[in-house]
Amino acid sequence: MDSIQNLAVLALAFAFLVASGSGRELSPVELHQAADLQARLAVGMGEAGGLVECWNSLMELRSCTNEIVLFFLNGESYLSLDCCRAIRVITHHCWTSMFTNLGFTVQETDILRGYCDADTVPTTPVQPQPPSAAPPTAVAGAEIALLRRAAPAQPSDSSPFDLIYLLDILDPRSFTLLKWKFEGIKAGFTCISQGFSVRMIEEMEGTDEEGLWRVEPLCSVAELDDFEHLSRLLDRPRIKIERKLSFDERSLSELSGNLRLVDDMYSPAVGRSVLDTPASSARDWFEPHGPHPMIAEAWDALRRSIVLFRRQPVGTMAAIEHASEEVLNYDQVFVRDFVPSALAFLMNGEPDIVKNFLLKTLLLQSWEKKIDRFKLGEGVLPASFKVNHDPARKSETLIADFGGSAIGRVAPVDSGFWWIILLRAYTKSTGDLSLAETPECQRGMRLILSLCLSEGFDTFPTLLCADGCSMIDRRMGVYGYPIEIQSLFFMALRCALAMLKPDAEGEEFIERIVQRLRALGYHMRSYFWLDFQQLNDIYCYKTEEYSHTAVNKFNVIPDSIPDWIFDFMPSRGGYFVGNVSPARMDFRWFALGNCIAILSSLATPEQSVAIMDLIEGRWEELVGEMPLKIAYPALEGHEWRSVTGCDPKNTRWSYHNGGSWPVLLWLLTAACIKTGRPQIARKAIDLAESRLSKDGWPEYYDGKLGRYIGKQARKYQTWSIAGYLVAKMMLEDPSHLGMISLEEEKGKKRVIKRSASWTA
Repeated sequence: MDSIQNLAVLALAFAFLVASGSGRELSPVELHQAADLQARLAVGMGEAGGLVECWNSLMELRSCTNEIVLFFLNGESYLSLDCCRAIRVITHHCWTSMFTNLGFTVQETDILRGYCDADTVPTTPVQPQPPSAAPPTAVAGAEIALLRRAAPAQPSDSSPFDLIYLLDILDPRSFTLLKWKFEGIKAGFTCISQGFSVRMIEEMEGTDEEGLWRVEPLCSVAELDDFEHLSRLLDRPRIKIERKLSFDERSLSELSGNLRLVDDMYSPAVGRSVLDTPASSARDWFEPHGPHPMIAEAWDALRRSIVLFRRQPVGTMAAIEHASEEVLNYDQVFVRDFVPSALAFLMNGEPDIVKNFLLKTLLLQSWEKKIDRFKLGEGVLPASFKVNHDPARKSETLIADFGGSAIGRVAPVDSGFWWIILLRAYTKSTGDLSLAETPECQRGMRLILSLCLSEGFDTFPTLLCADGCSMIDRRMGVYGYPIEIQSLFFMALRCALAMLKPDAEGEEFIERIVQRLRALGYHMRSYFWLDFQQLNDIYCYKTEEYSHTAVNKFNVIPDSIPDWIFDFMPSRGGYFVGNVSPARMDFRWFALGNCIAILSSLATPEQSVAIMDLIEGRWEELVGEMPLKIAYPALEGHEWRSVTGCDPKNTRWSYHNGGSWPVLLWLLTAACIKTGRPQIARKAIDLAESRLSKDGWPEYYDGKLGRYIGKQARKYQTWSIAGYLVAKMMLEDPSHLGMISLEEEKGKKRVIKRSASWTA
């Protein structure tokens, strides 16, 4: 892990060395030390030997950064042998003192302590040793100069060390986050590192002769006890690697400003975001001139939407009520709508409202539920609820809607999944396991799971649903096996697997979940995935195949492929299609299902990268002028009439039929961070900030580019407000992603590739 820290610092040091364009003469002593290093490296460990071997090892470390971060921070046991060898080369031959002028401890020792010596990788990760004292700085300065001269002048794919790429993948934001995690974290052992607060000198022209960095001890080992509550942060998302186009757009002075805010990234005293909220700091490290003015406005609106039940906050209403508008059910607390609000409160250190919501909806689950004369399943959660005030009796009661009052009487299939996902988010954010372990929550999860794991006539592991069963709660042709429900189902299963107790009642469910996850993951990755090659294969499918060896397993008719998909599908990129069932494949893009697929790791790393490539490559179609299209393309003409039933609200490029929904911004941002593409999220947030506030935080936008406020859109829609706040806070502090993201199942080697946006 130290090697990654030092690699990051070396990369940034190189950036300033190159930018300054000047180098000082080396003293005879320094030249002697540099010669010693050159002799020491000349032996090498591979065919190339010497410095080239160091550059090759650095490149290998780049490809396995995720493994290293997870190995040392999260305690995962997998570390590939190639990664081990790269660490050995760096620690034994390259880094002995090259970083010491940056204030890091570098000793010629083995941080893996035998981990890589066995024929097979052991199952128990080894903890790194705490740092001690740093060697003299003059030696390191000479060695850095030597290594700089050895780096190729023109990096390319074929060069042993792609300096430009390395500088960009380890940008200051990722670096400071990684270093911050090492400063004062305790979790079952004395300490990982005493830590150093690395601060960049105010102006590059003022760099002193001792080096580019001023180093100050952050805290003593004794003071680390003050950080004990940070131990829960060990289970945070992996750091992704990618060449970011935004690097070239940011000045070195801006980067230095970002690094100076490393100590303000998280407030241990209150656990709040540093966004300008009524309960937090007034500085936003993304904004060089302070926080965006929309943030305070958004928090004020979000707090005005809070619903109280017996003086306790239990949720947020769907939209802030206006006298000029018909209320309908927008004054109710919707389960799916509250999720971004809940995440915003959790990120801001306010978990009570989330806990109250989870418990109150769980109470509603236990009610007897009837629609007409039909009794609903015991595990069904409501779509929404409201507080009924009785002035005469001076009492308050909750009234739940399980679909019986909804337009079209649609079933809230996704409510139970969102509840489980939110319970895990609460647990990850607060570190409080007691809520999930209560008998009530354990029983609630089992009841939800019993609905979707029950045996039936299904021949697929996917979940069969009616139209209108999720965020798209009107007739839109998503009946069958919609991607949104399958992604949420997969994620809820994985969250429940992590929270269910292995007791007499939970053991059976755990076994069934494991089996279902295996089958569901295979089915979705094999049959719902569409990219250029798969589209070409379907185009050439034979039909009427009768055999278990059939290639066209669902008998999809090639002539049913819509014309638009051939122009829409890029050569690089892909996505999960909307629906797959016998003789039917819905080729439409659905944003929520694909983003959840990334966050739940239903999508493989390669598929996740491809989804982001598609969004970036088809930006105008999927994002336009307001993020994000809920579905693409829109249904028109005869298809619209037959599929929607001539729904006047779902006309082309409106509402669910190709409308743009600002709430999806938080899901896009989370997916971008997980795949290492924060510049995409930043661009989308900039678009939202140009319109959302002055347009009154509408529910959705209409038009092919999302240019117009929706014709029936409610203003001050709560989840539009909360979605923006969550996106901003997550981009500010990517560690928040841990509460809503799941890593791959253990045992799979993580593959990191360059993004489509990377340019040499």
